[in-house]
This record gives sequence, structure tokens and C-alpha cells, in this order.
Amino acid sequence: SLGQAVGNDTDATSLKVSGTINAADFDFISKEMTALTTLDLSEASIEAYHGDPIITGRTDFKANTLPEYALAGTNISQLMLPLNLMEIGEGALLGTPIKTINLPASLEIIGNSAFVNCDSLTSVEIKCEIIRDYAFMDCDNLNSVVIGNAADVINKAVFKNCKNLASVSLPSVLSIIGNESFAGCGSLTTVKFPS
Repeated sequence: SLGQAVGNDTDATSLKVSGTINAADFDFISKEMTALTTLDLSEASIEAYHGDPIITGRTDFKANTLPEYALAGTNISQLMLPLNLMEIGEGALLGTPIKTINLPASLEIIGNSAFVNCDSLTSVEIKCEIIRDYAFMDCDNLNSVVIGNAADVINKAVFKNCKNLASVSLPSVLSIIGNESFAGCGSLTTVKFPS
């Protein structure tokens, strides 16, 4: 397990993981490595987990998914995601001081409230197909958003209360903008709509 590999170095501020990792390892990071600010998973792969209740009390977590609430409330400001990541779970990065996020090309789903209250996040380029409700709500310093051509729906309140959001580029395949998607975005001055 990651806990065994880290040993007594739980006060580390930087961690690079190669090989496999699972929800139990994220539980260890969240609870034991509270000083961690940089997490590099670019050479890691997330395995399914079936075992004792962890994180949200669940016993099962999918492979290739950043588990729900896995890093919520941690001090991680720099995160490199696995290159084969398919989903970011509900609330996975909620309330973190993450500054930038490079979403891998393999990503298909950003879960509900995945980035809520990530107040240090300033820009994001989204290439996935599904962006669930409240995904980036209350990101106070989010300034620009580019949504790639995979997404045809922006769900409910995805960017609600992003008060400094000034620029949004919407995909050519877009067919639905959900309720309150941009409510409270008082700085929004530029929106590029599809034809």
C-alpha cells in the first residue's frame, strides 16, 4: 500500500506515484499526508477498490476514477492526473487550493461538485463529454473557461457564482445550457457561442 511505501515521511510536501493506486491510498493521502501540496499521478493508474469502508463510507470504487471526495479539503495546489483517467468523482477536489489542472484526453466525466470552492483555480480547458451539476461552482478566481467539442450539455449550475469568470468558449456541438449554469457570474463579458 502507499502507506507502507511512504512510511514515516507523512509530512512530505511533494509526492510522485508510479504504478497502481486505489481509493485506500487516497484515503491515506487525505488523512495522513496533510502537508502535501504537490501530487504527481501522471505515471500512476487507479485500480478498482473493494474492501473496508473508506472516504465516504463506501466499500467499492471504480477503476480509472479519481474517487469521490478523495482529495477534498486537502492542501494540494498542484496535481498531475493519470493519463488514463476516465472520471473525476463527485467532490473529488472540493475546497482544494489547486491552481491549475490539466485534464487528460482520456477523461469522459467530471462529477457533481468536483471542483466546488477551488478558489485558486484561474482557468480550465475541458475536453470531456459530461460535466455534471455544480462541477465548478463557487470557484471565486476562475477567469476563463474553454469547453471542447465533446460536451453537448452544460448541466445545472456548473459555473454558478464564479464571480470573476470573464470569458467562456462553448463547443460547436452544444445543445443545452442547464439552469443557473452561469448565475452569479457578474464579470462575464465574453461568451463564444457555437453557430
